[in-house]
Amino acid sequence: MVNKTPLRPIERTSASFIDDMMTKTPCSNEELADTFDTTAEVIAAIRAGTLPVPLAWVPRIAYAIGFDNGSLMRMALDEQWFDSIMAIARTLVWEQGEIERDLLDFFAELNHGQVPDVDDGSRHWERIQNMFRA
Repeated sequence: MVNKTPLRPIERTSASFIDDMMTKTPCSNEELADTFDTTAEVIAAIRAGTLPVPLAWVPRIAYAIGFDNGSLMRMALDEQWFDSIMAIARTLVWEQGEIERDLLDFFAELNHGQVPDVDDGSRHWERIQNMFRA
């Protein structure tokens, strides 16, 4: 089982912090939404914690609420690090799978439509070398 706990204990969520700061500043949901070309409902969902704070938005949110960008980013990353790493890993695995499918197609074509026997790798390597020598 993978440990999904934050890197350090979360005292406050980034959503609750943004919500608190926005009530103390003249920044409204509509004004912040205009900054990101989104709707006030999306900002409300971020403030309520039902939508994670988009990491790419953190610098502009920090500026809008008058808070340190690095501190707000650390808060958001503490909450999202596991999901972010998993998304990256899924993307890499998917790309690797696509490369493997392309290689299988290539070798099947090289082997006259038959998927090659993995134990016969040396014969296929010789054929590849001969193709590039020709």
